[in-house]
Amino acid sequence: MNKHWVKIVIVLLVLVALATGALAWLYTGKITEAKLKVFKAIPLPAAIVGNTTVAVREVLAKLPIAQKFQTTNNQNTDSALESSLLDNLIQERQVEILSGKKNVSVSPAELSEIYNSFVQQATNGDQDKFTKILNDSYGITPDIFKNEVLRSQLLKNKLAVWYNSQENLSTTQYKKLRDAEAKAKSGQNFDELVQTYSDDQGSKAYNGDSGPLQYDKLTLEFQKALNGANTGDLRIVSSGVGVHLIKVLEPASANSAGPNNTAKTVHFQNILLKIDGFDNWLSQNMAAIKSRKLIKFN
Repeated sequence: MNKHWVKIVIVLLVLVALATGALAWLYTGKITEAKLKVFKAIPLPAAIVGNTTVAVREVLAKLPIAQKFQTTNNQNTDSALESSLLDNLIQERQVEILSGKKNVSVSPAELSEIYNSFVQQATNGDQDKFTKILNDSYGITPDIFKNEVLRSQLLKNKLAVWYNSQENLSTTQYKKLRDAEAKAKSGQNFDELVQTYSDDQGSKAYNGDSGPLQYDKLTLEFQKALNGANTGDLRIVSSGVGVHLIKVLEPASANSAGPNNTAKTVHFQNILLKIDGFDNWLSQNMAAIKSRKLIKFN
């Protein structure tokens, strides 16, 4: 080996030694202000989750939001808040990985829709007022609320919808569903089928009829199932709580629309068969996605 290559090897060894020492300094002992500056500047991992990581700066970015939430809600300050945030981020990563395996995702349109629903409920649709509430109470912007709060909730709910749509995972409830569907197709009174099969005790008193509902306020699963449906049609819809057999009484059409077609409604009867087991299934599958924490917060 000539002198030129010897020098290169020595330089590389020195760099490796320095890097190893720097990482040892960062990942051992108390987290100091000097370390925080490094973690905020560089996306170094706090945990490995499957084939992905959770960066330390992701935890640090959520910390002031969580602290302000505790203050706003008069909660005691959690001394292990960083560790709790890291645990939550690991769980969110596991849900994301599992959702990817099942081809479940959240589109920008779905995220905007659920956000607009929150705005409608909280401030009667006043975007500026809702933005002020987010900033004053939690110190966050609408984009942060959508992408870091709502998105994870919506993804988990969509995974539950996927689970409830899998007939092989809930054979008992789906057998009841198919029995009810066959009887409805043969002409049996749907009111009687609701009383026999539905697990929705609240709507049973009305034979599964909740009255005309605003079409654009229904979940996307119901909107898709009812799109193009005609009076008397039967539709099967999975939701976050189970699987539904619905009978269309009045389809969503211009005939049921309000002024300027802004309040289109649809009318149907609903048999709900609740499906249990999602939480256990989710826990088992998340546990199968291995995770390892690399840092211990103070």
